[in-house]
Amino acid sequence: MASPTTRLEQMNQILDHIRTNLRNVRNTWGESSAQYQSAVEIMERALVENAARLKLQHAELDELMGRLELK
Repeated sequence: MASPTTRLEQMNQILDHIRTNLRNVRNTWGESSAQYQSAVEIMERALVENAARLKLQHAELDELMGRLELK
């Protein structure tokens, strides 16, 4: 099993990829579009699924979800 640091590093990489994809969808269709809302839901599910796969604790997942917000 990977160390907690390695698991968090993997999740940070996934999170970076998710943020990039969400920015692209937002910039293409806009934040209020159905496409963007759907992408947000899909990306949140992907984050949760990967967190479960990596056996992250709830606090770690909560922290990552907080960082999902785009600037």
